[in-house]
Amino acid sequence: MPVLIKYFTVTITAPSTLSAPQDGFIDPNPSSFYVVNNGTDLETGWPTSLTTALAKNRANLRWLHVIQLLESTVNPLSVFNITTPGATYDNGPTSITFTVSYDRSDYLSTSDELNTGTTLYGSDAVSRYIARSLIDTIIRNVSVLDPTIVINSGGASTPQVHRGETITEVTAQSMYSTISNAQTTVVASEISLT
Repeated sequence: MPVLIKYFTVTITAPSTLSAPQDGFIDPNPSSFYVVNNGTDLETGWPTSLTTALAKNRANLRWLHVIQLLESTVNPLSVFNITTPGATYDNGPTSITFTVSYDRSDYLSTSDELNTGTTLYGSDAVSRYIARSLIDTIIRNVSVLDPTIVINSGGASTPQVHRGETITEVTAQSMYSTISNAQTTVVASEISLT
């Protein structure tokens, strides 16, 4: 019996402004993704402050949580065609779009907490999984790129950039307080890939 693979394209639109610990939006790339070795001793693409580094980590924690909730009833085969317009080492994207595929799409279902007694299927279930991820707060110990200026160990007054990672507890606060608010920012549609 042939396996029927279903594909869903998803777009999540960022809220206009968020402040810590809600900042960063969603980014599949950790801070280290943006660091580029340009052939010298100094790499480029480091966050310009610990504040922006933490925002980028919050964004990445949210992405990992989106993926976790997309696995609510069945594991996706793949997540691909990811685009994050506006994302840099210091800025969160204005939106995120991706495609997710499932080989057992009959299992894509969930109760609709906005309409008691209703079950959501297919793209509606995918959209709801993601909306739920946006109302959760995530707290994890993670590796953060810390570009904080430090004094040379020899006591010289010339500052150096600390090019290292620090393990710290990061809180990615929920972006929305209700499912209905979060749901308005998520669009999921079944698509055909040939």
